[in-house]
Amino acid sequence: MPPNPPPDEPDDAARSFGPARPKRLDPPPPIQHPGLAKAHPDAPPDEAARHSGVRILHPNAEASPEAEAPAAPVEPDAEFVDLPVGGDDDAAATTPVPTPPEPVVAATGTRDSVLGVNIDRGVAFFAVVEPPAMPRMDAIEELRPDWEMDPREMVADYAERATSTLRDLGVGTIALVRPVRYTNWTYRNAFERVSLETCFLLAAHRLDLVFDSVGTNHAANTVGLPMKGLSDTLRTKLRIERSAGWPDRWPALLVAVAVLLERQHIELRDYAWERPRA
Repeated sequence: MPPNPPPDEPDDAARSFGPARPKRLDPPPPIQHPGLAKAHPDAPPDEAARHSGVRILHPNAEASPEAEAPAAPVEPDAEFVDLPVGGDDDAAATTPVPTPPEPVVAATGTRDSVLGVNIDRGVAFFAVVEPPAMPRMDAIEELRPDWEMDPREMVADYAERATSTLRDLGVGTIALVRPVRYTNWTYRNAFERVSLETCFLLAAHRLDLVFDSVGTNHAANTVGLPMKGLSDTLRTKLRIERSAGWPDRWPALLVAVAVLLERQHIELRDYAWERPRA
């Protein structure tokens, strides 16, 4: 007689060899957000547009003052600028731009004139020349530093004096006589020259002047005079009376005249004979 049959079981339980499957849950309800809510399918078009956040104006229809305006977009964070506190609002909002000062031009020269500088024995000897090549030997003769001072204070003091002197002269260019090489040049000579050259470079930078370093050979070729007897020939050509300081000042006059003639593309003989004696 066959054994008693097992009790009736569901077909899925009979075919399953693992744990029983969990029951499937119902999906969660949709998120009810005002901006994402959908209008009823049978609702009019205006009702659907109102839910979407967009206000639609039909052709030939005017907007009503009571109509709901669309939400303004959110702007990104902006950078904040600190403004002055106190005073007038308009004055605080606008910052005046300072006007650069006009260059000071003295009666002794113009911005087109050149100051020749010859540094020798720790002293700067000068010669001012105006276009086309007019010497102004009476403008200034020299500027002596105080070598007894501390070197740091001496350079600071001389730089200030050089700046003030150039501002008063009103020149536009500095022509520095380049040193001649020789074997017995000592460190003291080099230190004195480099110190004074640095002061004139600082002054030219402060006053926005042109700075040229000119050799005497190049200057003589530009002027059109031979190197032999150059001092006397230059004085004769420019009709300058010989003075006690002429041996120290003529190199400064030579390079200043050379810079002006080279800038104007002319030669000394083109004008020197017609100028009155200084």
